[in-house]
Amino acid sequence: MATRAAEAAKNTATLIEGTVHKVHEGSELVSRTNQAFGKVADSTTKAPSLVGEIAAASKEQSHGINQLNQAVNDVNSVAPQPANKPAAAAKSGGTKGRRSGAIGR
Repeated sequence: MATRAAEAAKNTATLIEGTVHKVHEGSELVSRTNQAFGKVADSTTKAPSLVGEIAAASKEQSHGINQLNQAVNDVNSVAPQPANKPAAAAKSGGTKGRRSGAIGR
């Protein structure tokens, strides 16, 4: 009976050691999981801030484009360019070339 008791005590000690080891592993896993959730929480709190910054930058960019468009419109209204000016210059250049050819003959 003493042998059985010693054997049972040994088995119990082995089970306790295994349980302690598993509890320790579980504790480490909980700690790593907690750290991961902390990182997710940090990212979640940063996301709205980043979206706000992107929205503000987009608004500034839109305002800058509107100002640029207005500046181009102002330049166009102050100094209008005739649409046919390049065509007129080419036509007169071609006429001069024909005239000078006619004079040389």
